[in-house]
Amino acid sequence: MADARPIILILVDGWAPRWLSREWSRLPNLAWLAAHGRMSWRVCSTFPSVTPTAIASLVTGRPPRAHGIRGILWYQHAADRYVHYWPSPERFLSGTWDRPIQDVLIDLNARHLARDTPTLFERLEARGHRVAVVNFPIHRAAHWHRVRLPAWLKGCGRLERTLGLMGPRHWVWGDLLDRSPTAGLKGFHGLTDAFAVDNAIRLFRQVAPDLLAVYLGDHDGHSHRRGPDRVADSLRRIDGLVGRLLGMFGSPREALRRARWVLVGDHAQTRLLGGPASVDLTALVARRFEVASLVRGGLLTGRARIAVAPNDRMAYIHVREPEERLPVRQHLLGLPAVGLVAWFEGGRFFCEEAGTGRSLSWKPGGDVRDAAAQGWSLSGDPGVLDCHLEAGCLRWGAYPDPLGRLAGSLDRPGDLVVLAREGHEFHTGLGMGRGNHGGLCAGDSLVPLLAVGMPPLDGFIRLEHLAPWVLEALGGSAHPGSPGPS
Repeated sequence: MADARPIILILVDGWAPRWLSREWSRLPNLAWLAAHGRMSWRVCSTFPSVTPTAIASLVTGRPPRAHGIRGILWYQHAADRYVHYWPSPERFLSGTWDRPIQDVLIDLNARHLARDTPTLFERLEARGHRVAVVNFPIHRAAHWHRVRLPAWLKGCGRLERTLGLMGPRHWVWGDLLDRSPTAGLKGFHGLTDAFAVDNAIRLFRQVAPDLLAVYLGDHDGHSHRRGPDRVADSLRRIDGLVGRLLGMFGSPREALRRARWVLVGDHAQTRLLGGPASVDLTALVARRFEVASLVRGGLLTGRARIAVAPNDRMAYIHVREPEERLPVRQHLLGLPAVGLVAWFEGGRFFCEEAGTGRSLSWKPGGDVRDAAAQGWSLSGDPGVLDCHLEAGCLRWGAYPDPLGRLAGSLDRPGDLVVLAREGHEFHTGLGMGRGNHGGLCAGDSLVPLLAVGMPPLDGFIRLEHLAPWVLEALGGSAHPGSPGPS
């Protein structure tokens, strides 16, 4: 008999398993859930391991090269400009800060997310399920909602005066939608965990959805500022918010009887060394090459030959002509903060290690298998990516699923991927503090998954597995009703 209980999906930004496990005895609500469910500590995020890319993979079940959300910052060749989902110092100084506002508010879901990769929310609503979504940055679905722009945004020249966004029928995104409660500038327009949980409870009681998806973003900021090893108080706040959601049902025991629960991170974080380890990669590359301006772009129409797109602990380098890649790569490999450079050429993927000259190339479909049951054809030294061959199987070390994840982010012959050394970051004007992510290493990439009442997920688990898993758990068609809270 099909399980008619709703699923409550909670995504915690920047949730790192190492520090979560250290605080476990002080987290009674999470411990209660784990005692009655399954805890996986090594679920693999996307590459780059940044929020827009990771959440896009979580809700579509596809890698970055399929869903199109390449990172926080990337170069869009068709539009000949940078796409940026976070205003940088250059944007504020130039007065063009409204461009990233439009990118994240409108274009992320409406234009950049590939149309042929439907979201979990679209697929469930198309089957007749009731879906309620709170504060998820990736939220595309079939229902039009009028936006209530804050006064300070109404002057943005690029934003339409009457603005609508597509999302689930039952949707809260801060206080930006007409029917959402108002939080105001003091309350960060509702883009806080407390607001998210308040509205998740309200929606659940009003709608009794089959899926309630809640994004909690505050933890990532705490980890950036203090470092991922100093977030005990933030973890306790998350535990308290989970307790409030359990309390919708009157008691934790009733919460488990009447709902299924999934809690997962989008990426983790590693501690930064600080000082010289925080690197302005664009400035270093611009010493030798003409780099496209973050404000104006112009890789195709201007004089610039290269676009540099830092994403915390990795960066994309977009080269105007493929033959220019070699001198750029040689320059990058000579920079102290650079650990690895990867690229795609002639149907194969390549990676070279800075300082040693060691390299590896690979393509899908060979006889070498890895822990994700992927087959590869290899040439060169697997140790470049801290891998080794054992009885025909590729064993990973510091980098989980390195071949698959790099292949999932590279498909254009003129692009390079640059990985920062451990403890280093690439920035666009200001460093992130004491913790960061974005890289390929386990510390940036592995996240916890706590599931209660769900079918088991066996083997190597990626974020891409969650959307089909939830779809399967909810069945192929909507059930007549979902039991709501008291």
